[in-house]
Amino acid sequence: MSETYIHRIGRSGRFGRKGVAINFVTNDDIRLLRDIELFFSTQIDEMPVNLEV
Repeated sequence: MSETYIHRIGRSGRFGRKGVAINFVTNDDIRLLRDIELFFSTQIDEMPVNLEV
C-alpha cells in the first residue's frame, strides 16, 4: 500500500495578498500531479529558473 503526501513550501496569499507555493515534483510524480490538476480543475505551471519573488 502506498501513501500520497503533498507538502507545499511557501505562502498562499493571506489577507488578500498574493503568495507563492513551491511543489517539488520528480518524473515519477508527473502522473499524480496531473491527477491533482484534474481534481482541482487547475493547471500547475513549471516555475521559471530565474523567478524573482
